[in-house]
Amino acid sequence: MDTLDEIRRSGPEGLKRALEFERGLLNVAKEKFELISPLEHSDLLRLQEDRNRCAHPSLTNDEKPYSPPAELARLHIHSAITHLLQHPPAQGKYALARVIADVTSEYFPTDEKRAKVSLLGGPLKKPKESLTANFIVLLLKGLLDKQHGHKQRQRYFSALMATAALHHVTYEKTLKGKLNSICASTTDDDLNLMSSLVMKVPDIWNHLDASVSERVENYVDQLPTARFNDISELLKFEPLKRFALSRVKRMRLDDLAISFFGVAPGIVIDTATQRLSATRSKEQVAGWMQELSYMASDFSEDQINRLLRVISANSHARGSAELGLLLKRCRSAMVVSEATFDRLTDELDLPTIE
Repeated sequence: MDTLDEIRRSGPEGLKRALEFERGLLNVAKEKFELISPLEHSDLLRLQEDRNRCAHPSLTNDEKPYSPPAELARLHIHSAITHLLQHPPAQGKYALARVIADVTSEYFPTDEKRAKVSLLGGPLKKPKESLTANFIVLLLKGLLDKQHGHKQRQRYFSALMATAALHHVTYEKTLKGKLNSICASTTDDDLNLMSSLVMKVPDIWNHLDASVSERVENYVDQLPTARFNDISELLKFEPLKRFALSRVKRMRLDDLAISFFGVAPGIVIDTATQRLSATRSKEQVAGWMQELSYMASDFSEDQINRLLRVISANSHARGSAELGLLLKRCRSAMVVSEATFDRLTDELDLPTIE
């Protein structure tokens, strides 16, 4: 609009500049704004040329004015409607910048349903396939970028799921064509983000090449201590479950020492109890008992019975300063009645907890 206003104000020179602007308009639409594809550009260029020939009639070889047939006119009408008039005005890379700006806003919803409403209010209501595909690629890259915080990744995730629901065909096509190259460029330090991505986004695992999925499997099997807290979710994801189980079987005390589980997985409790049973180091016994006390509210009845018998059979455990707190938390968890718990500790000659 600024350019047009300047042309209008430029006096006699305005006509020449207006013609130059008109001649370059299709190139600007294709190259700068990406509003049209190369094929659409070609169709509209023919329309523009025929329009000019009609507006400024030229003579053919037999000195007759140019008179396009009705079929050509109908073709041009079809091209104009198909390539331009049926689409909303905002498309291309400027539209992509707009939707990305929306998603990175602190006010973009983290709920998928609300994200769909938000996206339908912008260029993604009736987008070109290229716009949707590029948007999906940027969202995937954002989910694998450790520079983004948890809140921003939540916004990216809701936007990705909303886009998948709104434009499923393009979403599937983009995953098949772009996902593996995006994941292959992920560094080892960011594999936790990739494992999170495949667990949270439905069907992504099925689109991974063997080389990419094997890398994730190896990461889970050798899960760093700093990420051991992720084991709960990894155990729930069937394609990675056996690798998570393998890692738990090699669980060390320092793995638990930095982890906090909302609900401790049963296999983690069982493995910690086994470690306590096999440990003869006084310090290690105290460490396992301390970690088990933190998980006491998540024990099953069988696990409490097993733990008390392990403690009874281990002299270091029976004499540990951690014993009183562990027994108190197990009793307070009310997995078994207090009377049953007291009877069991009495049978095993363990201290009575008031």
